[in-house]
Amino acid sequence: MWEKIKKILSKGDGKCILVEDNQPTYVIIKWEDYENMIDNYSVKTEEVNRNIDNWKAENDAKDKSEDKVAREDKAEVKIEDLPF
Repeated sequence: MWEKIKKILSKGDGKCILVEDNQPTYVIIKWEDYENMIDNYSVKTEEVNRNIDNWKAENDAKDKSEDKVAREDKAEVKIEDLPF
């Protein structure tokens, strides 16, 4: 039976989806394709994590800059009583 399945898969691109009760339940792919998918996932995960770290660093610097401006603005604000 397995040889028959492999023969059918080899005629296409080696991928198929098994469906039970009109719902996809399993995906079958070649081992090489699976390894490539996992490697690409790892690379993408590292890239996303680097982007998040860069974004956090930029926002931390921006927040510090905004805090400094806010403190400077507070120092310049004076409330005076008007003679009415």
